[in-house]
Amino acid sequence: MALYTPNKEDPVPRIYDSPEVSVDIFDVHADGRTEERVRVVVPDWVVVVPITEMGEVILVEQHRTGIDALSLEPPGGRVDPGENELQAARRELLEETGYSGGTWETLGWVHPDAALLSNKLWLFAAHDVIPVAAPKSDPFERLTVRRHHIDELRNLILTSRIHHGPSLLAIQRVLLTEYALERGDSL
Repeated sequence: MALYTPNKEDPVPRIYDSPEVSVDIFDVHADGRTEERVRVVVPDWVVVVPITEMGEVILVEQHRTGIDALSLEPPGGRVDPGENELQAARRELLEETGYSGGTWETLGWVHPDAALLSNKLWLFAAHDVIPVAAPKSDPFERLTVRRHHIDELRNLILTSRIHHGPSLLAIQRVLLTEYALERGDSL
């Protein structure tokens, strides 16, 4: 097992630092060998799967720089300083879609990439959401709101129309919860 053994007088070197992301580089030691590791320090993220009373799931389509392509996904984003996860999820839903309200369900959290990233991804479902405002326009995040019935999600996933990893996890947790409730299973 690789163990990080820091020198107490020598903090982990940070090779890049910004409000959005920081990068640490350090050595791990095992079996007499040393390897360099990188840790990307980013804020926690949230993804919320909003569902209307009619069973429509509210998604957003946006350009993602990492893949230089459009991505269809539930609303989400980072947890800002001073916010808790639920506050961030509610804010992201309203900003990106103009929807709000409803009954909120926490679907837990995961580490999106425990080998590289330091953060947690918090997952939520919001049932019976309603439109209350226009989505907020951001020139660096141009979004198009899309509505798909919950029954369409399986096909959107299997055809890789929805391909964003955090979104897939959130949607699959919602679908598993819905399936369990239909069967009468306790959660």
